Amino acid sequence: MHLARLQLQFAGAVYRTLFSLVCVGLAFPASCGTNTNEPVYPLYSIISPVSVPAIVAIAPVSAPEIANPLRYEFDVKYYVTNREENFIGYNLYISSSTVASNGGYVGISGEPWLVTGVAPSFSHKNNEVSTLSSALITRRIDNYKPAPSPIAFQYCEIYYFRLTAVVYNGLESNASPQVAACAATSSASCPVGTPCNPGS
Repeated sequence: MHLARLQLQFAGAVYRTLFSLVCVGLAFPASCGTNTNEPVYPLYSIISPVSVPAIVAIAPVSAPEIANPLRYEFDVKYYVTNREENFIGYNLYISSSTVASNGGYVGISGEPWLVTGVAPSFSHKNNEVSTLSSALITRRIDNYKPAPSPIAFQYCEIYYFRLTAVVYNGLESNASPQVAACAATSSASCPVGTPCNPGS
């Protein structure tokens, strides 16, 4: 008799809980698994305290001073747009493989391109902010990996560039949208089968 009463009390508690959940579901309807045209980004990307920079353009440049007609470097063009009080510059990331469209929101693997070995790649202050055409900054990137053990860009290879803004405590912004560039003045000049000219 006692066991039967406990079973009835337990069943009643379960039904009350289910009824409450149904009521909450009716009051606040949810749409689980709904497809949208917008990518879903992690919460931290929305509340990042450091603004995301942008690359204006990447231009391949032949390096005749190296006496190698197949040697290419890149000019990275950008504006200083970060106004954070503790902003100290931008880190440049270079990859030979692409990332997903939301890759800038899930972090960057690898190390930043540091010509002096000390971050940031490009030092700036927030009082340099400007988007005037005269304020466009161009930085020559001479190697895929900088000194002391430089690795040159490979002819007819595609490279992907991203910037992050850095503040003095080492915190970085999410990455900028990637910009791809071919290590050649024209992809048509590259042999068929190379990344810049895969052919049909």
